Amino acid sequence: MQGAGSEIGRNFILHRDLFFLYSSMNLTVNGERYETSGAPNLLQVLDSLKVHVQRGLAVALNHKVIPKSSLADTQVREGDAIEIIYPTAGG
Repeated sequence: MQGAGSEIGRNFILHRDLFFLYSSMNLTVNGERYETSGAPNLLQVLDSLKVHVQRGLAVALNHKVIPKSSLADTQVREGDAIEIIYPTAGG
């Protein structure tokens, strides 16, 4: 029987490996590949892209429009597709 210390060591290595496994993910943003770290929410992705959530801006995740009030609660996953639609002026 092994001591508790070796079990803790194995768990640390397992968790450290999982951290590196999930430390980055690939997304598609407006048709282009984008790599981000961690498993952020949609608002964090927009912040990292320097997109300011403003009136008229629409964001879709995997072809589903996400309300602005839900951006911080919407998790993104490996391979997700995000579309950011900016308001334009014209006539």
